[in-house]
This record gives sequence, C-alpha cells and structure tokens, in this order.
Amino acid sequence: MGTQAVCRSRWIPLPEYLAAEFEEINSPLNEWGAGEEFNHPPDDFERSLHYIHCRRAEEFCAAHSDDNIWYASQALNCDVTKLNPALREKALIAFFDLWHEAIKNWEQRHDGAAFPLKDFFPN
Repeated sequence: MGTQAVCRSRWIPLPEYLAAEFEEINSPLNEWGAGEEFNHPPDDFERSLHYIHCRRAEEFCAAHSDDNIWYASQALNCDVTKLNPALREKALIAFFDLWHEAIKNWEQRHDGAAFPLKDFFPN
C-alpha cells in the first residue's frame, strides 16, 4: 500500500460504502481471523479491531479510490460506478486484489523495481 494516503472516492455514496464495509467486517473470514487474533469467539468490537489490524480497512478504502475505480472501469470497459452496488463491490475488490497481486509479482521478479504503471494505460 505504501505511505500515500488513499481516500474513498466521492463517486461511491457513503451509505453504500459503509454497508459494504460492514459486510466485510461481519464476514466469516474476518470473524475467523478475529477469533485467531483474540483466541476466543469475537464480539462486534473485536471483529472491527481485527479488520483494522489486518489492514483490510485500508485496502477496502483503496479499492474504492478514484484510481481503482478508473482502472476497473478501463479494464471492464464500463463505468463501474453505474453498476448495482453488489456487483460494483465484487468488481472493485476483485480488481484491486488482482492488480496488487500483479504489482507484487512484478517487484519480486524485478528485484524490487517499481511497477511500470504508465505502460499499461494510455495518456
């Protein structure tokens, strides 16, 4: 993720963003991770803490950034902000995860060299 601050895009309505984030916090995967972190079945507060501790909150915000919305829209050849909220969430999260996996693989194969992002998108 780096040190650059990332903000949720204004193109995603806050109520829809929060509803999707609460789904992530209450997901079985997050509940399992929180149980592992706290060594007991987690309550709502512990699930929220784990969501923050494992950096998923930061990643979720980045997946809803203007940059990721633009990249996903370009790759899918549609305006992802116009998709219904459930489909938009799946597209943004999947694209964010795929994109960051590609960057990580590039850096591993090229001795930490920066990913040539500008080569993938026209000006």
